Amino acid sequence: MSASLHDIDYVLKKLHWMRQQHVWPNGLRYLWTDAFGLVLLISLYRDLSEQKYIDDAEKLVRDINRVLGRPRGIRIGESPDRDGQYFHYLAMWLFALARLGEHIPQYRSRAIAVARDVHRAFVDPRRGVIWKMKEDLTGPYPGFGYGALDAFNGYVVYRILGEQALASEITEMRELIRSRTSWRAPPIFPERSCERCKQASTACPFKGQMDRCRAFPQALSLEMGLSPSTHRTRRIR
Repeated sequence: MSASLHDIDYVLKKLHWMRQQHVWPNGLRYLWTDAFGLVLLISLYRDLSEQKYIDDAEKLVRDINRVLGRPRGIRIGESPDRDGQYFHYLAMWLFALARLGEHIPQYRSRAIAVARDVHRAFVDPRRGVIWKMKEDLTGPYPGFGYGALDAFNGYVVYRILGEQALASEITEMRELIRSRTSWRAPPIFPERSCERCKQASTACPFKGQMDRCRAFPQALSLEMGLSPSTHRTRRIR
């Protein structure tokens, strides 16, 4: 994946403004935003070769572990209403850690350990990947079902982290995709269509030749020998 930034001056100005307004990285912790921010810091380091960006990246990881880290997994956000854990948030954070691990290998190892730890809680090999779990991962969050694209996210990120280290987890995600059990039933949250598009965009680096991120599920289906399908979210029963 190319990490080059097209307009670094613009990015640096926006980053400076966000710091001044206490938006990021000195605002409330939120795993999804912080994952993209971590990738941004690594990209700045690659383009500018300035050590401060790797230092900032490591500080961000420490802050996430301190504020959102739990004995198993990572909480959604710092605000009281951001409780529980989302699999696709975790997957994006693991992807960011993998990118940091290209420069400091211990972070890839940490990401693999987190993936192994949360995988069994979220994944039902017969049915799909649970969209949202309770904060201690003891069960599904009330009112939520199976994620529409979570199996795709897990499959892609696990392969980026380590084909051998996560071989069994990759196999389970692949079989879920092939069986199409994750999206065949009617949707539980139609209003979350933007969330599903957001998930698809995170997997685009894996399929570098695609012109549009929104085509990712269909492209990956073809890659795996499947017929493109309509992706939906299924209610847990």
